[in-house]
Amino acid sequence: MSADIHATKYMTTNYKLVKARESAGLTQEELARAIGVKPEQVNMWELGKSRPYPAHLKRIAEATKRSLAWFHGEDELILDLAGLLPEQMLKKLKVMAKENGQTCAEEAVSAIIDHISQRKSRG
Repeated sequence: MSADIHATKYMTTNYKLVKARESAGLTQEELARAIGVKPEQVNMWELGKSRPYPAHLKRIAEATKRSLAWFHGEDELILDLAGLLPEQMLKKLKVMAKENGQTCAEEAVSAIIDHISQRKSRG
């Protein structure tokens, strides 16, 4: 798991916007066109001089193939768990998150802690 995944929780919205746009291979002009704003507005957001409205953020997430949760500070840890946890644990994690209303990221942290504890107790 890369350090980049853990760092996303602490990135500012403007930095996340730049990262998401660049990862999607979009210019500011292309992103602006995709979400229906002027390129100058995207530039202002990326410089941290203003923040996108929630409706814009939703469209940005769609255009860049990122989740809204990622923009709001939750990393996408659940997507990287496949290499860390057994498949049955991943299924359990998804069910638990749905049942108790927590985010998958919160459930993922709990699941990882439980899994590590079980492995340590086995020796």
